[in-house]
Amino acid sequence: MSTKTLDRPVEVDRDLNVFKPDWSASEATKLWAASTLAELPSRIIFVDAEKQKVKVSRSHEGRMFRLAFAVVADPEVQQEFRVYLYAGASSSDLSTAQRLVRNAKAGAFNSDLWRRRDNLKNWVSRMWWEVSDKDRHTTELRPCALPGCVTEYHEYRGGEFDGMHSSVGIEAEHYEISLSNFEEPCGWRPYVSFADEIPEGPAGLKVLRDAANDFDWLQQQADKLNTQREERSAA
Repeated sequence: MSTKTLDRPVEVDRDLNVFKPDWSASEATKLWAASTLAELPSRIIFVDAEKQKVKVSRSHEGRMFRLAFAVVADPEVQQEFRVYLYAGASSSDLSTAQRLVRNAKAGAFNSDLWRRRDNLKNWVSRMWWEVSDKDRHTTELRPCALPGCVTEYHEYRGGEFDGMHSSVGIEAEHYEISLSNFEEPCGWRPYVSFADEIPEGPAGLKVLRDAANDFDWLQQQADKLNTQREERSAA
C-alpha cells in the first residue's frame, strides 16, 4: 500500500498536524442524540476495491493517517448507521468506525465529525484518522461468502484466511459442540468440548450418549455443507 505525504485531509479542511476531533457533547445534543440516534442499528457494507481502497498518508511531522471508511447516519429514511469499509480496512479501522458511532449516539455529533449531505436527510463522516505506529494494520477484513457460516466477516493476513468459519452448534449443560471450518481440505467439521466435571453413573452415561447423538447430527450437517461446496467447485 503506497504512502504519500499531505497537509490536509480530503474531506475536512484542517491541517493533519494540528486537527483533533471534538468529542464533546452539549446537553442539547445529548438529548437530541438520545431520541434520534441512540436506538439506530449499524450495518457494515464492504466497498469493492475498484470503487474505493484504503488510503494511507503521513503528515510532515511523520504522523500516520488512514482513510479507511465512511459512516452515514441516516435516522429518517433507512433509520440506521451505515459503515462503509473500504477495501483493505482492518479490524482496527472498524473499531474506530464503531467508536465514532457510539460517541454519536452519546451526543458527540458536530461539524468536526459529521457533515450534512446536500439534498439528503442524513449525515456523513469521512475523515483521515491518525493511527499509532504500534498498529500495523497487518490484517484485512473481508465479508464472508461461505454458505453455512454465521460470521459476517473475517480477517485475512497477507491475503490468506486468518480465522475460522462458524456455523450453528449445540450447547448443553455438560458439553458444547461447534461446527467449524478452517478452510482446510477437510472443510466443515464438528468439534466437541466437555465440562471439567461430568456426572458419574447413569447420569454421566446419558451425557455421553446425548453428546454422541448431537455430534452425529452435526456431522451430518457438516457433510451436507461439504457436499454443497464440492458441487459448487465442480460446476
